[in-house]
Amino acid sequence: MKMRDTDLNHMLTCYHEAGHGVVAHYWGENPRGGIRAIRGTRGSCSTTIYITPDMIRSAGTDLDREWVTRAAKAAVSIYWAGLLTECKYYGFRIPRGGDRPDKLVWLGDAADPTEDVHKIKEIFKALGHNLRTKAGKAYAMSLQNETWDVISEERTWRAIQDIAGRLLEKGEVSESEADGVFEKYRVPAEWYGVE
Repeated sequence: MKMRDTDLNHMLTCYHEAGHGVVAHYWGENPRGGIRAIRGTRGSCSTTIYITPDMIRSAGTDLDREWVTRAAKAAVSIYWAGLLTECKYYGFRIPRGGDRPDKLVWLGDAADPTEDVHKIKEIFKALGHNLRTKAGKAYAMSLQNETWDVISEERTWRAIQDIAGRLLEKGEVSESEADGVFEKYRVPAEWYGVE
């Protein structure tokens, strides 16, 4: 049976939000309030990482700049995780015989194709990376590849599939249920803060 476009969009939204949630956990940020992907609506996955371009530009001390840079990197990775998870699930822009996207991915999700992309680009700009230059693209590609490697790690991908399946079934995964999935698959967690 052929999947209808709306079914495909819903499936991609479930994977997209699961990707955000699992990569947020990897960066030490469990999804606050759970993960949602209810048919006919946008999905959602919130974390406590709050970083704005103004915060990046105004970081004063070296310690502040280091923390802000790592928090910005975590935020970009979490934003990109949704887009990259869609790519991995559906096979978008994957080079023949390769295991990573061959160029920067700016797909967006079915509900709003630009929201995550705008957030990523704003953060890169605030960090001083011009995505039109070779160096800026290389930096972005390295972070995209790092995020791709996180979602492609076997335990992480199984956790994404598990959460996406639960989202398909009931539209919502609570924070404690997500924690149980992370524990079940032993998804690694890194802390983005400065120690």
